[in-house]
Amino acid sequence: MDKIKALIDTNVLLDHLAHREGFYLDAAVIFSMVDDGQMIGIVSSLSIVNCAYVLPKHYKSGAVFGTDKDDASDVYDKQCGRFGS
Repeated sequence: MDKIKALIDTNVLLDHLAHREGFYLDAAVIFSMVDDGQMIGIVSSLSIVNCAYVLPKHYKSGAVFGTDKDDASDVYDKQCGRFGS
């Protein structure tokens, strides 16, 4: 049986990477399904560019668990590596 292939929207990706309140848990379920091999997650290259633009600003503001902008690239590299593009 073929696995489900899902195009992950930019907002879902940002919800997960930035731990956005009210949306993170739903996004985490999708990431867990990808990690567990239950589905194949696909991310547009434009989504990756958008995340690379938004996340450093989000981290700089301290909006994510008191982190700083230097952590943004580490989070981005670790999390986006899960998906195909």
